[in-house]
Amino acid sequence: TCGAGLLDAAASVQLATGPAAIITPIGTVTPGTAITLNGSASVALTGQIVSHQWTQVSGPTVAITNASTAVAGVSLPSSPATYVFRLTVTDDFLPTARTGSDTVTVVAAYPVSSGGGGGSTSVFWGIALWAWVLAVCWQQRRTRRLT
Repeated sequence: TCGAGLLDAAASVQLATGPAAIITPIGTVTPGTAITLNGSASVALTGQIVSHQWTQVSGPTVAITNASTAVAGVSLPSSPATYVFRLTVTDDFLPTARTGSDTVTVVAAYPVSSGGGGGSTSVFWGIALWAWVLAVCWQQRRTRRLT
């Protein structure tokens, strides 16, 4: 009934003054992936959203297919990079239409490999190591008794 996440203040102010562009988050993807830019959850407080426009804000230049629709597509190159896309929506408010916009960041990166564990060992290697430790301890104990 209360707590963090109940109200998005920035989205509320935007919605009170014009339409809110709402984009489905994407996050990190593998380079060379085709991604979907989805702004179909965008809303207008009064009236309807009459236009959508996707643009690229930063990153290596890519082509946006269906850039004037709520759902657009991008095929990312095979090299790692960070991309930022903006969706601008326009409502049918009279006497003057209003706009709202939001951005989404996409990171194209290869998965990080674990790097391995430093080599292969077996049960026999572990037993041999413990036998060596016990032999060293026994030898030190024996040396102390003799002195």
